[in-house]
Amino acid sequence: MKISVWSKCVPMLLVAGVLLLFQLATFAQTEKVLYSFQSGSDGSHPTSNLIPDGSGGFYGITHAGGGTNCGGYGCGTFFHLNPPAQAGGAWTDTVLYSFQGTPDVSQPDFELVKDKAGNFYGATELGGQNNWGAVFELSPPAQQGGAWTETILYNFTDGLDGAVPEGGVVFGLGGALYGVGTYGGPSKTGNCYPDGCGVVFQLLPPAQQGGAWTESAIYNFPANPTLGHDLKLATNPSGKLFGTTQYLGSNSLGSVFELMPPKAKGEPWTEHDIYSFTGGFDEFWPVAGVVIDNAGNLYGTTNGTENILGSVFKLSPPKSGSQDWTYSLLYSFLGSPIDGKNPQTPLTLDAKGNLFGTTYGGGINSNSNCFVLVGCGVIFELSPTTGGGWTETVLHEFKGGKDGSTPEAPVTVVGGVVYGTTWDDGPFGDNGTVFAIHH
Repeated sequence: MKISVWSKCVPMLLVAGVLLLFQLATFAQTEKVLYSFQSGSDGSHPTSNLIPDGSGGFYGITHAGGGTNCGGYGCGTFFHLNPPAQAGGAWTDTVLYSFQGTPDVSQPDFELVKDKAGNFYGATELGGQNNWGAVFELSPPAQQGGAWTETILYNFTDGLDGAVPEGGVVFGLGGALYGVGTYGGPSKTGNCYPDGCGVVFQLLPPAQQGGAWTESAIYNFPANPTLGHDLKLATNPSGKLFGTTQYLGSNSLGSVFELMPPKAKGEPWTEHDIYSFTGGFDEFWPVAGVVIDNAGNLYGTTNGTENILGSVFKLSPPKSGSQDWTYSLLYSFLGSPIDGKNPQTPLTLDAKGNLFGTTYGGGINSNSNCFVLVGCGVIFELSPTTGGGWTETVLHEFKGGKDGSTPEAPVTVVGGVVYGTTWDDGPFGDNGTVFAIHH
């Protein structure tokens, strides 16, 4: 299904109406389940982005399964999915590492990142030496067929350093890693839990090989930035960090913030809210962070509620002589049976400027495994059109059976094919799938 919408731009904090023009058409997409998790040693409930291996396969992580030291659900896995040798054959899943729980890590989440040497980095919301989460590195074997090596780079303490890094990590300047601890820090007011309101943290690589990474909280949130969602940061070439909050901002309805690195060593990072949501046509509760294009534009989503179904927005950098970013509403979701509702994962931007994403609900609600009146979720594409409009195409509506349901990780686009994972369902029960959509 394809829907066209024309967006209207407004300066930061300016509330105005918006005109939506819809054009409906039906397009056939082909979705194929590449692998279904079985909740055993192979893992279950995949949560990360898929990272291409350069040969047609993918790396990823599951939130559960694998090691059995985590309450019977498993502690999660790091896996490699290899394509069949011949067309029509089965994809092969190989578990490269099974997380074991404290003092090892457990329950990893997105974002998984890879460096030029082939090492992978991620974060877990639980486990680690103190059971408050950790940042880990997975290194490939020196010889093919050998074992991968896991190294815990930092164990969170739930103190001023933060805790529970649910959104994974991203690379910044100089090989530093950045992420968000949803607890910890000095602030303990407002909607925060007694463990603190959360921090943005920095991990600096060691000066010498084999040394320890250095962690520091570079920003302390004054209230909890998000509840129940994984917050991913984004970086730009100048070293700035961008993210979203669910309840902060001048209207307490969410914000997009910018963190600027210090001008001199030893000085603090500077935080600035570049947009505060109003609860009007721009909706509220951005929960998944933003992605950045080459021109510095930011793209993100609002989650919405049961009746307000979420949206996709764009923030354009300030023009010369101004400090205000320009907000544009690109699309508002309509829910079942037209399209999805309540996006919760970061968008994916391809080389042509198209946006791809997932929604937790909406689509065809035809299976009792999906939440009643919510739907099983969809995969969507937003494409820019001549004249400033955007066209939404529903690439797949999950049915909650063998095709899976409730995607909870960002998708990966390779050669025009959209790859991703579902948290639930599949042929082997509620364990999740890896899928491909040809369009």
